[in-house]
Amino acid sequence: MIPSTVQFKKLIFKIGEVSKMIDVSPRQIRYWESKGCIESLRGNENSSRVYDFHNFMKISSIKYFLDQGYTLQGAIDQTKNHIKNMDFLRKFLEKSYHGIQELDGEMAVNLGFFNAEKSEILYGMLNENDEIEYRVIKK
Repeated sequence: MIPSTVQFKKLIFKIGEVSKMIDVSPRQIRYWESKGCIESLRGNENSSRVYDFHNFMKISSIKYFLDQGYTLQGAIDQTKNHIKNMDFLRKFLEKSYHGIQELDGEMAVNLGFFNAEKSEILYGMLNENDEIEYRVIKK
């Protein structure tokens, strides 16, 4: 498990903060919200718009894909796929990361057991050319 001191689910951003951080106008953010692309955490119509980290990332991703020339619908589709991939990667890393260790003087990431018998451990490391290499070590 990867330790984290930041609880991303608890991060909340005002619309003006999101606008400045991502360089998109509040008007554009409100438009995307009106189209159902994102959701604010407003309690009622008179409340200020605030966004959780998930929606902050959606806004950032939509902006990125729009800047790449996608239509709004295309940017939304790409964002959904991007978020799905990132969710998978996060879950995979949470399950596979077992710490960093030194092997033969080199830093290595312990990726857990390599076989069902749990007699071998898979390590990943960077070589002198910053290329990833893997090693299987008997326990």
